[in-house]
Amino acid sequence: MNFTRPNENGKTLSPESKRLLNEFEIEFDRAHDNNGEPSLVAHYPKREPKQYVTLLKEVMRLNDIASANLANVIFPESLLNKRLEAIDYSSHLKVEFPANHSIQPAAIPFSYRGHALTEDELIQGGHLVELIRRGEKEEEQTIGGWFQMKSMLHKLFPQEFQECNFIVQTYDNESVFDITSGDRERIKKQYSETFHRLRKAIDEAAREL
Repeated sequence: MNFTRPNENGKTLSPESKRLLNEFEIEFDRAHDNNGEPSLVAHYPKREPKQYVTLLKEVMRLNDIASANLANVIFPESLLNKRLEAIDYSSHLKVEFPANHSIQPAAIPFSYRGHALTEDELIQGGHLVELIRRGEKEEEQTIGGWFQMKSMLHKLFPQEFQECNFIVQTYDNESVFDITSGDRERIKKQYSETFHRLRKAIDEAAREL
């Protein structure tokens, strides 16, 4: 994988961002290989929110954006509205948001194959993804959703970002395809609240840059 794509000013990623992305790369590869090797997440240094925001700024080529505006550029309200509309019309909602699972919205500006998203993909909001956290004990949780293979990638995010999640409530009925308006409204409310919490966390970190 190659995470050192130059930004629009011709600069490559900073050493700190390269180290963080290298950790993602290791976890990607371990999940892909499916060789039973344990995650190394516990051995990585704890990341501060501003370190991950710096990574977002560099990979998304937002170096000219003022820190005070960064969170709104990364997660504009229009992006949330687009996601809520998708929830309104999804026929696979119970698969995308399984009941009694924790959903962690996240900003990931690269594909699980390690390629930085294109400008068009970023404009379309491809960097807003949902991680489905599985397991009752936090230290044993793995994720699915955006990344289908069993992984602990979510542990690479700063703790403040990991805490921006919500638990999907039990649906009104058990049929996979029978989704009520109440089901959709509950998920939209939870998603919206969590989105704004994450954006606030990004904003607070950006102001430390």
